[in-house]
Amino acid sequence: MLRKKGVALTNHLLGLLLILFALTTLNSLMAATGILWQNKHLYFLPLTFSLSIGPLFYFFVRSKIQPSFRFKRSNLIHFIIPLIQFLFYLSIGFRSTEYKSMIWREVVYPYVQYIEEALLITLGLYYLLKVLTLLKRKIPEQFWKKPVYIWLRRFTKSFLVILIIHSFYETSSWVATEMFDYNIFNNIWMVLPLKIADASLSLLILSLIHI
Repeated sequence: MLRKKGVALTNHLLGLLLILFALTTLNSLMAATGILWQNKHLYFLPLTFSLSIGPLFYFFVRSKIQPSFRFKRSNLIHFIIPLIQFLFYLSIGFRSTEYKSMIWREVVYPYVQYIEEALLITLGLYYLLKVLTLLKRKIPEQFWKKPVYIWLRRFTKSFLVILIIHSFYETSSWVATEMFDYNIFNNIWMVLPLKIADASLSLLILSLIHI
């Protein structure tokens, strides 16, 4: 958010995108490394903003290629679902371990985790396709805009591929769990492509700083 280059709205959106992505990644890393399992009071802290990434990226690209764009109140509708996600974790994140265990058994495990993943995939596809639609317009003649357009197209297509990989794994995990009572995420070799995709996404997001 402290970058002086470019439009202020673009910089603010990029800063918020980087912060929320970093917090979401931190939460995932704590889960993957067993930190949450060893410190159960840290479960469900309001660090997950996965549903905010899509709309933030869309408005970042829009403000980047349309400097005259102004964020309006009507645009806030895009952040209703992300806000609900945040409020859900905020409402339970600082409660007792016993309460969190109950929420996991009765709410998150049977319902919320599947709803959240479905929304992540659906909204992710929706906003990435909206970005690609924006970038399909004729590239302006200004010499500095052409490489920005080309880079953003490549970035968005790469982002889309990573989301498709995630969608495949989430669907496969659900099928394996429900039909065979097998957790594919316990097999390191099976999830290796997913881990590579996650690492690639982190590098892609960080590379936004340089455009």
